[in-house]
Amino acid sequence: MTSLSFIGVFILDLVTKRDFSFSLFYLIPIGLGSFILGSPWGYSFAVLSTLAWAEGTITGSRHFSSGISLVWTIGMRLANNLLFAWIIAKLRDRIQESQTQVLRLEAANAEKQLLLAELSHRVKNSLGSVVGLIEIEEALYDDPRTKGTLQRLQNRVESIAELYGLLSRSQDQSSIELSELVGKIAAHLAESFGAEQRGISLRVKLEELHIGSRPAMSLGIIVNEILTDCFKHAFPPGRAGSIVLTLCKTEPGARLEIMDDGIGLPAGFSLKNSPGFGMRLVGSLASDLGSSVEIGTGPGAHFILDIPAACLDVEKGLA
Repeated sequence: MTSLSFIGVFILDLVTKRDFSFSLFYLIPIGLGSFILGSPWGYSFAVLSTLAWAEGTITGSRHFSSGISLVWTIGMRLANNLLFAWIIAKLRDRIQESQTQVLRLEAANAEKQLLLAELSHRVKNSLGSVVGLIEIEEALYDDPRTKGTLQRLQNRVESIAELYGLLSRSQDQSSIELSELVGKIAAHLAESFGAEQRGISLRVKLEELHIGSRPAMSLGIIVNEILTDCFKHAFPPGRAGSIVLTLCKTEPGARLEIMDDGIGLPAGFSLKNSPGFGMRLVGSLASDLGSSVEIGTGPGAHFILDIPAACLDVEKGLA
């Protein structure tokens, strides 16, 4: 409709020996008025522009065969200008609606992030209460095996609590900085097992890496289980040593390595056939991530986990 109208005006200009550029001169105030001030102003400019054009036509050098032709030409010009004002006004309304919708979505997203942060904070506090209950339960037993089981359970819960603590402070609830989570878990375990007093050094080499919250929970528990076994079994009483924890980017994902220089793993050791629940849990969680834990060579224990790229936050994780 608009194209036919403009073509009609163009033909009229040619017939009456005026350039189309002269017609565009009138469209500028109409367009600006409709877009900046609104449709009433646009329609007003359309009428004024038509009157100005008509005055120039009547007093100028245009030639019309009859009065009917003159009236028809002016009417078509007015209709064309009003149509142009209406189109620009509609465009302005659509842009304003889009901007309003964007602001609403941003406000809703900010509210959602705030609620998720509050939820994560409350979950962390609740898990802290669970840890406290486990500590009370542990104090009631003298059996070393029972106390060890409860301590291991406590560490698992604290690893998950650390995740929710990071989520509560994160601006993006869908991902966290993995190196911070792994570092906090490692530091907690070193303190819990008295690494410094036993002469066990823990060295961490962690690259910044963002990862989704779900795989982060699995990786946090994996780190907790492997480090727990290193602290408990790699260094018998009186033996010092070191544990190295490495997290680095690879192509296309990342790699997590934990190794120690302790007494080493039993002959024929495998995660699947391990007598301990913790190592079987490690294998299961690695499988859920779409990966597996390799047992590396060395005088001590050496665990290698390649983290698939699908687990990473693509926008942040590889930055």
